[in-house]
Amino acid sequence: MEKRFEVVVTSTDNHTWQGTLRGGGEDFHFQSEVQLLLEMVHRVHTEGCLRAAWKAAEECP
Repeated sequence: MEKRFEVVVTSTDNHTWQGTLRGGGEDFHFQSEVQLLLEMVHRVHTEGCLRAAWKAAEECP
């Protein structure tokens, strides 16, 4: 299954990216490349649940 994302980098404070990840009908505002990558991995590997990658698994049905 193919997934597409749009990454909009709005600033580079503290030598890291900040911006918005768009895809799947949801926007995710990230404060670092690590947050961006975690959310992308989560969205690729989790169907029907758009929770943040660092939240507990039980929060996602």
